[in-house]
Amino acid sequence: MNTYEKIQMNKDLPLKFEVVEVTKEKQKVIHKHWHRSIEIIMPIEGSIHIWDEGKIVNVTKNEAYIINSKNVHSLKGDGNEDYKGYMLQVKYDFLIKCFKDMDYIFFEQIKSKELNEKIYDLLKEIELHYEEEDEHKNVIIEGILMMIVHILLSHQKRIKNSGKIMDSDRDKKRILGITKYIEDHYSEDISVNMLAKKFNLSYGHFERFFKKNLNMTVKQYITNVRINKCRDELLNTDYAIVYIALENGFPNIQSFYKEFNKVFNITPARFRKISQINK
Repeated sequence: MNTYEKIQMNKDLPLKFEVVEVTKEKQKVIHKHWHRSIEIIMPIEGSIHIWDEGKIVNVTKNEAYIINSKNVHSLKGDGNEDYKGYMLQVKYDFLIKCFKDMDYIFFEQIKSKELNEKIYDLLKEIELHYEEEDEHKNVIIEGILMMIVHILLSHQKRIKNSGKIMDSDRDKKRILGITKYIEDHYSEDISVNMLAKKFNLSYGHFERFFKKNLNMTVKQYITNVRINKCRDELLNTDYAIVYIALENGFPNIQSFYKEFNKVFNITPARFRKISQINK
């Protein structure tokens, strides 16, 4: 789902780091979303499919994949094998401190086996220190992070095509504004007509523009945002399912069940029960 992801960083570090482990039976789609942080995905076991700004890439074991700042992307496991991999998100403000012209560059994908191995070794180092109780661990981790950013700036930095910046930046700014508005107002009664008027477009132009850029309709997008919010509350609260549905913008419990089942192929009640068993 093309939602804006508000990255919850480690409060003492400019990053979010996870070792993601999922069995083939429980793999799911991380729907289209975006964030200002850059993200590095590196499978250790298995592979992962990444949809990145309309391009689909299969990333395999020990390959680092860079998701650039503000790129709309989604992730999906292979489904035929278990998956384990590193996920590192680097805070945008930290990147700006490292390189003040971050808004005018992007990072090209790493093709060098040597550089992939270096990134893997550094991510492994972060893993070793991340859960330590050592009072100096944050100094060590930030030093490792600086080494990763140095590799990206030294070897993968590319200047954005100035000939395309005007139109692409204008379109991207508009899309980011629309998705941010939906993210902030998903629990309200949002209509396509209301959004079109707010962003000074005709109804038809708005729908075409949205689908061209995000590969889904506005209504699908709004529904996906709501489903994602409901999923989080099913996992992390004991609120009644009807309360979760209505508080997150669904007009009734029936529509929530229908849309939730489309995404997860399971009812919300069953989803919550299985999640509680697996905790």
